[in-house]
Amino acid sequence: MLKLTLFVSCLLPFCAVAEQHNQYSSNQVAPPTQTVPLLPDLSKYKQAFFDEKLSRWSHQADISLQRLPEQGLLRRFQLITDMALQAKAQGAIPQVLIIEDGLATLDDISTKFPQALVKDKNKPNTYLARYPIVVRGNAAILINVGEELRLSEERRTFLVGGGEFYILGATVSSWRESTNSPSYWTGEKSDYRAFYSVWNGSETYFYNSTFESLGYFRTKAYGISLASQKLSEQELNKMPWIENTRSTGVLMNNKFIDIYYGFYCYKAEDVVILGNEYIDNIVYGIDPHDYSERLIIAKNVTHGTLQKHGIIVSREVNNSFIFDNISFNNKRSGIMLDRSSINNVVANNRAFDNGGDGITLQESNNNFIVNNLVYNNKEHGINLRNSQNIAVLDNTLLANGGAGLYGHTNDLSEHTHRDLTLDPFTAKVSFTTSGGSIVANKSAAINATNFEYATIGEIALGENGSSYNVNFLGELKPFFEAYSETTAESTALQIQRAKD
Repeated sequence: MLKLTLFVSCLLPFCAVAEQHNQYSSNQVAPPTQTVPLLPDLSKYKQAFFDEKLSRWSHQADISLQRLPEQGLLRRFQLITDMALQAKAQGAIPQVLIIEDGLATLDDISTKFPQALVKDKNKPNTYLARYPIVVRGNAAILINVGEELRLSEERRTFLVGGGEFYILGATVSSWRESTNSPSYWTGEKSDYRAFYSVWNGSETYFYNSTFESLGYFRTKAYGISLASQKLSEQELNKMPWIENTRSTGVLMNNKFIDIYYGFYCYKAEDVVILGNEYIDNIVYGIDPHDYSERLIIAKNVTHGTLQKHGIIVSREVNNSFIFDNISFNNKRSGIMLDRSSINNVVANNRAFDNGGDGITLQESNNNFIVNNLVYNNKEHGINLRNSQNIAVLDNTLLANGGAGLYGHTNDLSEHTHRDLTLDPFTAKVSFTTSGGSIVANKSAAINATNFEYATIGEIALGENGSSYNVNFLGELKPFFEAYSETTAESTALQIQRAKD
């Protein structure tokens, strides 16, 4: 695991206040120093990793068709909100395929229930699911190399459960029978598309596969969703196949295309999202959410997201690593940390040609932004809002439409759509930045307003602003001369708000 500690020395013993401007004073300090981030070791994640996980299953599952209204967990996890629509789609009391007590393949399911999982006579290894599929916590499903699972849109199918899911070298899509094609996005967020959604105890293993046109605007039916809920003792006793652990998994070397949310999780842990490509997804490419922990998001490419961000973690997604990713041509930010997400490391990423910022932090303290290449984004290179104790180290911020680095506060109390109990904020921003370069950004190199402190070490600056020499803006502006002196003396400048 990564250990990165930022040390800012005490004030040098003979440094007096060098500059005073309104509420701020500046002092020379020793340059910031830090250990090199020790990023997670990814070497074990190879095909053999997935083969070893699958080898734990030695016997064939029981497969049955059961009445859908009797599957309480589907309502419990809000995956079925209108049973009448399910009945209409099937033309009778709706049923669901249940897999339990063992491993099932697509051929196993189709052999037993050929009307429920229809094998294509003209296309080998292709199956159309005309009933939803549920994998219980004591079971697993395997969709293997060269196979294709088409989940019927018209029949309102889905693939869900609390078991283990192995999709290895295969294809899974929501399928529009009326056009004999994937369920391409129509522009209407409430139009049903089949989805993958798993809950407590589930383990997701996707490798070298393709996922297309899944998900719509319905809780945890977003496309690819890993979620966990607090279960009562009564629920656990009634359904002994549920494991009361959080969802987890490894998603590696896959393609996710035209998914409502390319990835979503809720209260998941130790999920690895590695080496995937997220192409033209609708709302987000990668979106870990609420109270998820210890995630690895590495070596992914996210591009063409239609509505929002390439990669975002939001609402207390903590102690996680976002590194070696490429995020470009997304509607808003390339990478974002949001809503009290703390102790995360964003390192060695490339974020460019995005419609918002390259990297955005909102209301998220104690994070590290290290050695990223951020360029040609429409707004700022790195945008820090209401975020404290941020280390911005050794980044290259080039030719962004606003500032290279922008630190500011915002009063969110007027945001009527925001639950301030669930998502509190403190209108304070503070950061330490050093190393790297900030060049040719449209408004300034660094713009900071209403900050608590800004510690600025040596950074290569040049050709920022309309006159090519606007290096500091906002309340930093009067301190550029003092900063220039520190660079000549190999020190750093610390600018602090005066205490009341």
